[in-house]
Amino acid sequence: MDVSFFEADVKILDQLDEIAIRSWLDSIVRTGHFSTSEVNVVFTSDEYLLALNKQFLNHDYYTDVITFEKNWTDGVRLEIYISVDRAKENAETEGVKLLKELLRLIIHGVLHSEGMKDKKNEEKRAMRIREDRAIEEYFKCFT
Repeated sequence: MDVSFFEADVKILDQLDEIAIRSWLDSIVRTGHFSTSEVNVVFTSDEYLLALNKQFLNHDYYTDVITFEKNWTDGVRLEIYISVDRAKENAETEGVKLLKELLRLIIHGVLHSEGMKDKKNEEKRAMRIREDRAIEEYFKCFT
């Protein structure tokens, strides 16, 4: 699986271990039996993600992550857009490091592509369990 990272209008990649995150995400996708062949993670600002939210989803509010999925003959391509502004705020609110929150948002986007929802309380709990499990794997293997 091909995993790429991009910065739209923020600087964050110099603070991340792209190789470790790429390896972790590849492992999660392969062992989870996802049909994803390519994942592009794009780090953005609140304003950038708000513009995408308005343009493509007709939502006029800030969000932390948006996932777009495109089916190709050789697999599924995901584009996961993450607001670094929201991630920083979430990390502060939750009392966790920014890396952990960014990992949660990355896997959150992948889980949405798998069909997981998070509108109802029981869906949120199931999503959080899967996120936590994946994040534990990262810290077990890469720290």
